[in-house]
Amino acid sequence: MESRLHAKELEALELQTLMEREKLQQLRSQINPHFLFNTLNVIQYTSQQEGAKRTCGLIGSLSRLFRYALGSNDSQVPLLREVRIVDEFYALCQARFGERLRLCWHISPEVDLPDTMVPSFLLQPLVENAFKHGIAPKEEGGCVDIRIQQEEDALKITVADDGVGMSAEALETLRSRLKDPPTTGEHIGIYNVAARLRLWGKEYGMEIESEPGKGTAAILRLPRILSWEEEGDDDDQDSGRG
Repeated sequence: MESRLHAKELEALELQTLMEREKLQQLRSQINPHFLFNTLNVIQYTSQQEGAKRTCGLIGSLSRLFRYALGSNDSQVPLLREVRIVDEFYALCQARFGERLRLCWHISPEVDLPDTMVPSFLLQPLVENAFKHGIAPKEEGGCVDIRIQQEEDALKITVADDGVGMSAEALETLRSRLKDPPTTGEHIGIYNVAARLRLWGKEYGMEIESEPGKGTAAILRLPRILSWEEEGDDDDQDSGRG
């Protein structure tokens, strides 16, 4: 009888703890993003008035990153916007890690960044994954190279690091999970990008290459879509409606 009572007390305590956690999570989720943005703007203005230029710039980068991550509902965005948000993220990372982290862009001149449309929040998760899993564990740090090039009617984007790399077994596990991406765990940024690309269709895809001690590369292939082509498609659809 005593053991049963003790078990019930433990159950009640666990349930109470779970409820408290859920209440805390609800409170956290009620924080209005606009409140966050407005507060960051106030802090940025204050730092500007105090002459703290570097702090002002970092707060601006954080604010723009949050606004893009939480406030954008656009399914396709100009590639230029993706490039800029990666630069904002890099500025924040550099403030923390200094020269241990480096980012290099290699963009082919034929790629029109303002008019080329891509799925939103495509590059930043891959760059973050490269910094976290590729470069951060490497004592001397390293570099992430982003190459954007046009291949006939397709766009090829490569996010490659010269970090620690992965074993053949780890690489095979990652590749198999990309076919049915999980929603939690390591490399969640890569999984989220892969899952979203699958929703766009067979023309969209991602491959992962890696070698221990030599780094990892995420290679994206997607159709080259220009902004005026999207507008033309919308016009055609509108004209076809009864």
